Amino acid sequence: MTGLQVLKIVLYSHRGEQRVIDLKTGALNIVTGESASGKSAILDVFEYCMGRDTLVMPVGPITMTVSWYGLLLQLPQGRAFVGRPAPRAGRASNQRAMVSLGMDLDVPPYEELEVNSDTESLRRQIGARIGIDENLHETPAYSLRPDLTANLGHAALMCIQNQDEVASKWRLFHRQGEQGMEQTLKDSLPYFIGATPRDQAFRRMRLREARRTLTRLESDYGRARTAASGADARSLSLYEEAIAVGLMERGDGPPLEALRAAVTRTSTEHSASHDQELRLELERRRDGLASRLEAVRSVRAQILDEGDWEDQYRQAVTAQIGRLQPLHLALDDDEGSVCPVCRSLLDTPDPTAVVLAQRLRLLQADLEGVQAAVPSRLGAVSELTSSLDTLAAELHSADEALRALATGDKVAGPQGAERAAFTRGRVTAHLEQVSETNTVELVRLATEIATAQAVVSQLESELSDDLAQMELQSRLAEISEFMTPWAKQLQLEHTGRYRLDVSALTVVIDTEQGAAPLWRVGSAENHIGAHLLAHLALHRFFVEHDRPVPRVLFLDQPTQAYFPGEADKSLAVPVQDKDRAAVVRMFSLLKEVADLLAPEFQIIVCDHANLQESWFQDCVRENWRGGERLIPDSWMSESPEPVE
Repeated sequence: MTGLQVLKIVLYSHRGEQRVIDLKTGALNIVTGESASGKSAILDVFEYCMGRDTLVMPVGPITMTVSWYGLLLQLPQGRAFVGRPAPRAGRASNQRAMVSLGMDLDVPPYEELEVNSDTESLRRQIGARIGIDENLHETPAYSLRPDLTANLGHAALMCIQNQDEVASKWRLFHRQGEQGMEQTLKDSLPYFIGATPRDQAFRRMRLREARRTLTRLESDYGRARTAASGADARSLSLYEEAIAVGLMERGDGPPLEALRAAVTRTSTEHSASHDQELRLELERRRDGLASRLEAVRSVRAQILDEGDWEDQYRQAVTAQIGRLQPLHLALDDDEGSVCPVCRSLLDTPDPTAVVLAQRLRLLQADLEGVQAAVPSRLGAVSELTSSLDTLAAELHSADEALRALATGDKVAGPQGAERAAFTRGRVTAHLEQVSETNTVELVRLATEIATAQAVVSQLESELSDDLAQMELQSRLAEISEFMTPWAKQLQLEHTGRYRLDVSALTVVIDTEQGAAPLWRVGSAENHIGAHLLAHLALHRFFVEHDRPVPRVLFLDQPTQAYFPGEADKSLAVPVQDKDRAAVVRMFSLLKEVADLLAPEFQIIVCDHANLQESWFQDCVRENWRGGERLIPDSWMSESPEPVE
């Protein structure tokens, strides 16, 4: 066996008594019983022990009497016992947990229960043992939601169908209706079905490192090219100084070439007035550069401020669009004539829908306009930054030249050959430090940059959204292939092709009248059937492709469509023959899938139904009727004590 399955569900009373539910791995397990016997609580115990911080168990006998909740799990290699203490009085959640790992573990006695972990560590430890490796779903740059790392808690969402979920036409997955959970499911499902590679996080790390390497090489290349062209500040300052002392004239060529020629040239004698004019010219040049530098810096700061405002506006517009898009407003010629919720035709167009649709279009146009301006703004900022660097280097060279002239005056006198010789020596020392292999260095860096760019391009193509979308659609097509034959086996109303739509998190049926999402299909029988098809097909895919999802599916009251009234819920078998036949088909399909995937898949059903067929009775693990229930009557006499 290669996946997580449940061997035992354990409850501990405040006196340390145990209530153990034994389950069979690789098979269909049925817990049947009357209403209010505690069947639905089994699903809550599983989710709580999979690392959910909040215990959603309804307040009642269970929360009054249970001090610890536990699961004995079968793992790919060995076993695990996961325990969670009940939240303290007045609280609904905690992060305390107990995790024990071993080859032949069994349910520990009450005295050995101890908190040795927390929910985050629990999810990480158990998740790692079923193959949930490091992963990351990166959200778009303009998105307000954080990146998501799929974990055991997200995987458990695909293993649970509560009573109010299995019959829903609006929500296909567990907790889908909770705030933010729909997007979480959309972000994590591609990882769990294998549309993103197992080593995606590693590849993204390699891409970040490759981009950093490319940036560093480009920076090194820029500096090397600057040095090779003689545009560095040191060369420029000596260039200005050499002009001032008469070793060369402005315009003799690029700085380094001019300096190389200057060291062998006899200096020109200048009068004191001429030297003063050169100094004044150098000071005017310095002042002009300072003014230009300040002006460019001011323009750049203004553009950056405008960019900050654009970013804030874009975030606000994106948030508004996010609120309007889930309404599925029609944006064609018939806008307002279709209900934004149920998509049915309206006799009278809804003015609110029209206004919201127009508002959505305006916001999208505004967002496109702002985003279109970003590249030009970034280009302007880059150009101004380059100008700032150039001006700063020239200003620094002018300052250095003036300081060097002052130093030369102190050392060799204010004028004459001594000062020229002093400058010539400084130029010679600088030229000796300048690498003669700049050209070779530039070729080497250019080659390394080309290699780094190729690595970045390769990793970007491997992680492209288009490729991930193709992989996702390929896997969804395989999952959908399982669904249609099973729909015929259940004798559902529609005979078209059934498929899973992850973008809308629903089941779509291709009917003669077109594609019909689940919310446009009538009757609870069809809704429940679609839920069973989708989740059985998903788990078959998980098993056959060895995906890191617990190999267990919990179903709560899947036969509720055939026990519509309170009086019916006390029955073990539906009254009408057609309803009974439908229930038999349903459980036959569940057993068939469990047998097909055995020993790799476990189904646990909590339901009123208790068919007398021998194969059904062989699958019954608990029958809570005639006073039997999850919480023994003896526990109700206990006085609860705070759990530490």
